[in-house]
Amino acid sequence: MIIPTSGRLVLQKIKQEETIQKGSLILPSSQPKQDRYRVVCAAGDSKHCGVHIVYIDRYKGVEIIKDGETYLVIEDQDIIAYEAE
Repeated sequence: MIIPTSGRLVLQKIKQEETIQKGSLILPSSQPKQDRYRVVCAAGDSKHCGVHIVYIDRYKGVEIIKDGETYLVIEDQDIIAYEAE
């Protein structure tokens, strides 16, 4: 398990699914890019502890590969929006 230090979060990218629009298949490469991430772990004092899906600034954070999975460790201020339930 990756545990972030104070003010950081560990994220995992949500894979973009293929969608069907008006009877035609839209491939992921032709869809608009939206980088959505699932919060895997947040430091204890993070204000995003209860948030599950976030959007972040591009090219932020540090990638970590563990057990074949890629994670991204970012700082709180790199989150630009989140999805409310």
